[in-house]
Amino acid sequence: MHTISKLCRGWPKDQVVSYLYYFLIIFPIPVLAFMSGYFSKRKTDFGPYISKALATCLLPYLIFQLLHTIPNVSSMLNFLQPAWTLWFMLALFFWKIMAEVFLRIKYGLIVALVFALYAGCASMIGNYLALSRTICFFPFFLAGVLCRKEGMEKLRSVNKLLAIGGWSWLRSFRGSLPAGSSLTRRCSSTSPTRA
Repeated sequence: MHTISKLCRGWPKDQVVSYLYYFLIIFPIPVLAFMSGYFSKRKTDFGPYISKALATCLLPYLIFQLLHTIPNVSSMLNFLQPAWTLWFMLALFFWKIMAEVFLRIKYGLIVALVFALYAGCASMIGNYLALSRTICFFPFFLAGVLCRKEGMEKLRSVNKLLAIGGWSWLRSFRGSLPAGSSLTRRCSSTSPTRA
């Protein structure tokens, strides 16, 4: 994904690279949040669960945030603005705590979805403590927590349909691309010739 973002800067008029970049942004983070929720189910009391969350999410976040500022001495150490991809570790810590609260609400997933939609539209929620991303991706994490083993079995059977649908969706861009686009050139050069 990071390589494609550099390609987007290098080829600003190539829509295929932009489509691929946006597809990669939209898909993996919700899946990662869902899977994190699925594997973060609480099996112990609340106290040990929070202690483990502190040790596995918050402490590594603080250490890596500190290490991130060492090469750049002129930058101020700021634990409230996560650097680069460290936002996910901080969000994971908050998600684990928030899940405990939302699991006690009758329609917790729907309430989380409403909050996520609001956070996506509110300009006042920004990068401070990665709040925007934390709130926006929380419904996926909560859905993972709520998902049971039977639900995962159903998801596995749907995987093939999603793969076929995704491939078809990407192929649908082929006709709408500009003639000079790199993917158009690649597709036309790899397409078998018909006799």
